[in-house]
Amino acid sequence: MYRTILVEKQESTSKAKVRLERGLDVLASAAVEIAKLKTSINEMAPILEATSAELQKTLEIVDREQKEAAIEKAQVDVEAKEAEKQEEEASALMNDANQKLAEALPMLEEATRVLKEIKKEDLVFLNAIQKPT
Repeated sequence: MYRTILVEKQESTSKAKVRLERGLDVLASAAVEIAKLKTSINEMAPILEATSAELQKTLEIVDREQKEAAIEKAQVDVEAKEAEKQEEEASALMNDANQKLAEALPMLEEATRVLKEIKKEDLVFLNAIQKPT
């Protein structure tokens, strides 16, 4: 009975030893990887700082350009409203002119017709009439 307990304890201890060795191997491997990552991070730190500074400059440029674009957009909006107003005024003038033209065209046609009907005798008759003094 002591022998079986001893064998069981030896097997249990052996398994625990194997697990402990595997865990230590994993920890050692992780330590190597961590060291590599730290080296990589240290190598990339200056690049990150340079990129960060460049990004900050770019963001400042973008912000400034957005502000300028907003100002230009406001100016364009004002000019667009003015152009729209002028277009409405021009349209109103054109409509008024078309209306007056529509009224004048029949009179022009009547005058043209009457001129074509005037004869030389009519002009002689008009010249014969004396002007009142």
